[in-house]
Amino acid sequence: MESPSAPAYRGLVPRQGLLLAASLLTLWSLPSTAQLTIESVPPNAAEGKDVLLRVHNLPGDLVGYAWYKGETVDSDLRIVSYVIDTQKTTYGPAYSDREKIYPNGSLLFQNVTLKDTGYYTLHATEKNFQSKQVTGQLRVYPTLFTFWSLPTTAQLTVESVPPNAAEGKDVLLRVHNLPGNLFGYAWYKGEIVDSSRKIISYVIDTQTTTPGPAHSVRETIYPNGSLLFQKVTLKDSGYYTLLATGKDLQNKQVTGQLRVYPSLLTLWSLPTTAQLTIESVPPSAAEGKDVLLRAHNLPGDLGGYAWYKGETVDSNHKIVSYVIDTQKITYGPAYSDREKIYPNGSLLFQNVTRKDTGYYILLAIDKNFLSKSVTGQLRVYLELPKPNITSNNSNPEAHKDPVVLTCEPRTQNTTYLWLINSQSLLVSSRLQLSKDNRTLTLLPVTRNDTGPYECETRNPVSAGRSDPFTLNVLYGPDAPTISPSNSHYLRGTNLNLSCHAASNPPAQYSWFFNGRPHHPTQELFIRNVTSNDSGSYTCLAHNSVTGLNRTTVKTITISEPVGKPSIRASNVTVTEHKDAVVLTCLTNDTGISIQWLFKNQSLLLTDRMKLSQDNSTLTIDPVRREDAGDYHCEVFNLVSSGISEPLRLDVQSSLLTLWSLPTTAQLTIESVPPNAAEGKDVLLRVHNLPGNLIGCIWYKGEIVDTSHRIISYVIDTQTTTLGPAHSGRETIYPNGSLLSQGVTLQDTGYYTLLATRNDLQHAQVTGQLRVYPSLLTLWSLPTTAQLTIESVPPNAAEGKDVLLRVHNLPGNLGSYSWYTGGKVDNSHQIVSYVIDTQTTTPGPASSGRETIYPNGSLLFQNVTLKDTGYYTLLVTDKDYQSMQVTGQIRVYPSLLTLWSLPTTAQLTIESVPPSAAEGKDVLLRAHNLPGDLGGYAWYKGETVDSNHKIVSYVIDTQKITYGPAYSDREKIYPNGSLLFQNVTRKDTGYYILLAIDKNFLSKSVTGQLRVYLELPKPNITSNNSNPEEHKDPVVLTCEPRTQNTTYLWLINSQSLLVSSRLQLSRDNRTLTLLPVTRNDTGPYECETRNPVSAGCSDPFTLNVL
Repeated sequence: MESPSAPAYRGLVPRQGLLLAASLLTLWSLPSTAQLTIESVPPNAAEGKDVLLRVHNLPGDLVGYAWYKGETVDSDLRIVSYVIDTQKTTYGPAYSDREKIYPNGSLLFQNVTLKDTGYYTLHATEKNFQSKQVTGQLRVYPTLFTFWSLPTTAQLTVESVPPNAAEGKDVLLRVHNLPGNLFGYAWYKGEIVDSSRKIISYVIDTQTTTPGPAHSVRETIYPNGSLLFQKVTLKDSGYYTLLATGKDLQNKQVTGQLRVYPSLLTLWSLPTTAQLTIESVPPSAAEGKDVLLRAHNLPGDLGGYAWYKGETVDSNHKIVSYVIDTQKITYGPAYSDREKIYPNGSLLFQNVTRKDTGYYILLAIDKNFLSKSVTGQLRVYLELPKPNITSNNSNPEAHKDPVVLTCEPRTQNTTYLWLINSQSLLVSSRLQLSKDNRTLTLLPVTRNDTGPYECETRNPVSAGRSDPFTLNVLYGPDAPTISPSNSHYLRGTNLNLSCHAASNPPAQYSWFFNGRPHHPTQELFIRNVTSNDSGSYTCLAHNSVTGLNRTTVKTITISEPVGKPSIRASNVTVTEHKDAVVLTCLTNDTGISIQWLFKNQSLLLTDRMKLSQDNSTLTIDPVRREDAGDYHCEVFNLVSSGISEPLRLDVQSSLLTLWSLPTTAQLTIESVPPNAAEGKDVLLRVHNLPGNLIGCIWYKGEIVDTSHRIISYVIDTQTTTLGPAHSGRETIYPNGSLLSQGVTLQDTGYYTLLATRNDLQHAQVTGQLRVYPSLLTLWSLPTTAQLTIESVPPNAAEGKDVLLRVHNLPGNLGSYSWYTGGKVDNSHQIVSYVIDTQTTTPGPASSGRETIYPNGSLLFQNVTLKDTGYYTLLVTDKDYQSMQVTGQIRVYPSLLTLWSLPTTAQLTIESVPPSAAEGKDVLLRAHNLPGDLGGYAWYKGETVDSNHKIVSYVIDTQKITYGPAYSDREKIYPNGSLLFQNVTRKDTGYYILLAIDKNFLSKSVTGQLRVYLELPKPNITSNNSNPEEHKDPVVLTCEPRTQNTTYLWLINSQSLLVSSRLQLSRDNRTLTLLPVTRNDTGPYECETRNPVSAGCSDPFTLNVL
């Protein structure tokens, strides 16, 4: 039996919609050529349409069927059942009165809703009482989908004008409510954006039109995005999608529909059970057009027809009659000479008028003189004139007057719409519409309501839009602003003040000085001001229409220029750590401020320096070598300044040093060998040990800490003492060198040697031990054939495949085994392979994603972050000798982009250089850009935001457009890379590159720019350069303080020996000695480092008393 035909309808499916395949669940296995299946016709349906769940490949000899809602057979969810022999239908609890079952088992849903979406199960029972079951899916979607949500009052829409078109006519897909700041549009045939279905695209700035593969030469795109179809055909019927791209390269999408009907009248034969109907073609017509009342499903054996105007058969209202056998046409009283009857009973109205609007009856009479009648309707509308806007007040006052705007003229059956600034009206408590939307009232008007306003009129056959109408809203003045902001001026300069206030009409301005009228002008100018011009200046703004006044007062002070100061010194030649000096700044000016300069920079005060209350006297007690140099004093007021001649201070040194090694005998540590494989021995060899030593101590790490002591050695007694960090593998030699046997990866790091002399002074030095995973073998291969493992690729993103490829396998092998980690452990075995039998055996560590190859290589499929680490290959030859080698897999989180590129063509951004100093240039270089690009745009931050756009580039036109985040230092290149010139630390952060292809599809990737300060040379300051032993604490500070900086201290050119007396601040910038001893004289140095620079201070020596 044939399956009943289901209503054909093409549903609207969102681009992001997830289409889940129906689960074909059966209780037994059918041949693949006769699989019991369910097909949804159509696959996706809009609300209100009909859907058929059609059954295919039902087995024979069935008793009946039953349908259930859901994926299981549950009597509470039964919809309907059907017994074949008796043709009996029984409804269940889930029946909604809209389902109909057919004899072939198919199920029809009428007028579907969103709640009908889901799975449905068919249960078929055979006469031998075996059952079969299959599940299908019904998908229902809302009828309108777009890629973004606009306010409902400004919804982007597509309107078909006319809504229904006859073949050969023209149709316009008119676009409403396009957003502003657009780059261009593209139209596609169908409901999805697919470059193979592109009809045409348009770039606004260049007015360039480009036809696509689906262009038929009959489509024309307009600058407002609308699309005209000329001479439409039935094949043009369907959905069309508009993609609008903004200059911020964000996309918006909407779908519209074009309906085309046959224009030729044909005779047809339908079953007599078909309902006799009349269709108006088109459904609505403009005056002067032609309309056909088409008759459908006329019965057979007819004698003739007659048409009547109205809803009753009345001979006075007869228009025309037709006798089929004789083809005789007879006109009635209601005939107007514009009607034409066709042999198939249809009636054509030519050049219709609004008076033709109404109902019409067709009376069909068969040859037995039995008659059937049906009523149809003809709708005729006026072709609307262009509307215009009138106002009750074109010059209203803000916050006072109401304004009523009216859309003229008034016409029947007309819809009125209002636009403000080309956007749909946002209704608020101040904006009120009349019941028919024809008048818009603003209660009251504000300065932001100027418009422009437009009104649209629409009926089923036409639409029109008025010219823009702008209100002249009167307001203000606001409180005026006086510029410039300066309040202090130097005697003899010019005073130029400007006043501005927001006002319509523009304000009138006048000035007052100390309350007295001055000048009626917007700008006030006084040449060569004197102290008499000091006082209050008032600007008054006046609106001559609103009658309002507003004022602002500004106080101006006129000051005298300061003279040149001089410096007096108590002594200009002093001895460090001993003498004090007093510097005095001499000036005759009053009401001034004083600051001190050292080496042409603002003086950074230390705790040895004191200033008098007015800053005129600087005392340095005691002086140090770093205090030597030129000093200036500067005096200034708010409008002028003066600076003294330099005064040079000479500081003589007092030479106090500790035990110092000759630079040619620097205490050092050498690692032998420099890089060691696991399991080897390493010697930390000591060079240039000083004489007269008591002994040596080794520590693990870079600081001296008893908990990290490895071993100590006393020279006179040759006594060795083991510490907490001794592992049983370290040996100390009389020359201070340290041997580490059988090193492991955990031994990698720094080691510190502390050497102590007979006078209890210390020398300290740090060395480094480096251990790498061993290419371990149990026998020796030639160096030209070293067994190695290569990771292909070296670094892999999650979800990709990685091959551990084996190179230089020896001959005569019997088997291989792979293990996780750096050693052979049976519990960590992944897989083994026997060469002769080609047998593969998975181990405990197998994840099911590893494949071993005959050449020993191991493939990892769909790697995860957990796969990162070391892997060991054990190869065994036929003599049962084995060798072992370790390789590494590195897995990284996959880079998130708007699309997936092959790993060999991942879109990435590289910062060149990776870290930059302020003032340098940095290039964000784009790699692996896809082809067929339209342009690029760069954004500051981690999101695409038009407010953060830096620059965009259109490839075809080479047009560059700058955005709000452009700083005049960025330069975009045709390959998409972005150059930053003269970078600052404010440039540090993330940047997004958005690449758009010629189909307006976009891809993005994020890169990072890092900018650091180029560090100045550091210097050391002290709270006390002449401390007393065992009494005074000393605080040494590494200056200046800078961000993202690492601070290190050296004593006697050695790393700092931390003890209970030596304390570092959290950031290492200050070093405190509690208390100082005679051995703490130094010299001290501090180092500063960041990713782009480093510096070391001059040596600093304490004069310990």
